[in-house]
Amino acid sequence: MVIVLLLAGLTAGCSGLKLNPRNLDTKAVPIPKQFEAPISYDDFTYDAELNRVIIPGGETGEVALIDPKTMHTRLLSGFSHQTDSAVPVIGTSSVAIARGYLFGLDQYTNSIKTVDLRTGNVVASTALQNAPDYIRYVSATGELWVTEKGLGQIEVFSVSNDNPPVLKSSDNISIPNGPEALIIDDARGLAFTNRPKQGLTDVIQVMTHSVIAHWGNGCSEARGMAIDGADGYLFVACREGKIVAMDINNDGYQVANQNYGSKLDFVAYNPHLHHVYLPSAASGIVAIFQLQVSVATPLTAGTNSPGAGSSASPSLTSEASPAPTVNTSLELLGTADTAPGSKCVTTDNDNNIWVCDPSGGRVFAIQDTLPDQSVSP
Repeated sequence: MVIVLLLAGLTAGCSGLKLNPRNLDTKAVPIPKQFEAPISYDDFTYDAELNRVIIPGGETGEVALIDPKTMHTRLLSGFSHQTDSAVPVIGTSSVAIARGYLFGLDQYTNSIKTVDLRTGNVVASTALQNAPDYIRYVSATGELWVTEKGLGQIEVFSVSNDNPPVLKSSDNISIPNGPEALIIDDARGLAFTNRPKQGLTDVIQVMTHSVIAHWGNGCSEARGMAIDGADGYLFVACREGKIVAMDINNDGYQVANQNYGSKLDFVAYNPHLHHVYLPSAASGIVAIFQLQVSVATPLTAGTNSPGAGSSASPSLTSEASPAPTVNTSLELLGTADTAPGSKCVTTDNDNNIWVCDPSGGRVFAIQDTLPDQSVSP
């Protein structure tokens, strides 16, 4: 059943202390009654083709699709939901959208529910080998990948061209002591996931399902990731309170890191503004960072050598030119107040930052009005 609700507009969400003039305004999105606190919010995403923010509703058994322009919300039902406060039930935690269907994890039944976006009906349910965490669609292979930490693997599903599509478990990718988080780099045909206790990020070739590299990420406990696909940077959130930027095109070389807050989990990247969004669940503040790259070209060495008897001005004779120095840093541009426990984050094409408030059952929307201050080499 599909429920379409008109959001009455944005209402004031947080009136916390403004830490600096660059503190952005935070507003709480009015949410349906079904979304009563607390809610085990987890993997917020955004689908550019639909232009919808995708919010799995945990115990509610609903997935909310929010139009960032109108703030209309459409609810998709059919996932497990909690009916007895004494019996915890977490239904949907992560979803992927492809081919006109929503594929949502149901943690209570250990399954993938297939929802027809035209009708809003659940049209299929596919069993998983273990409790799921993340689901992602891999466009290059037409597959769904599901992380299953209990088995230390990513379970791979082929997606048929039938209507509705048939999902078939076709492979398992071993990620010992993981996998935590999952990012697909469509441009390079790669996928990234973390081994949180080992300080490693695994690099997977999507066509072969092979783990081709292990990159040190500098985290004591690596959590979520975001990608700048155009310039080739991977951002890793460390739970202990650090964000690390890694160069995908240079074997994961750590080009910059910055300490911030604690109890970090998710991170998001805005490709239009080149901003990185990092919520701290401990402080209830989301930080807006930017990876800034500058090139310093040293002065060329030389000697003054005017021609004999010449009245011309002295000229500079070049010797070997020193290599330019590239300086990369993560700069804090501003902040926005959320709430203690707020951890999940995504962004959309309208430069909104979307942050969850699990304890309050709220969803925050923050308009990013800070300028793009990136400098490309």
